[in-house]
Amino acid sequence: MSNHILLAEIEEAASRLGLSPSTVGERAGQGGKFYERLKAGKRVWPETADKVRSWINSRLEET
Repeated sequence: MSNHILLAEIEEAASRLGLSPSTVGERAGQGGKFYERLKAGKRVWPETADKVRSWINSRLEET
């Protein structure tokens, strides 16, 4: 899966949750630099992407 899809999901979630994209990465358990590493094109394991998406989905369900 392409990083740009996950980036878009993080940015959309950040907007809807009133958070910065880096905060979404941090709260999803990946650290505050996760978003910047993703933007830089660094590799993201499928398991990591799934974990971030799971966190995002659980928070969006609460709103």
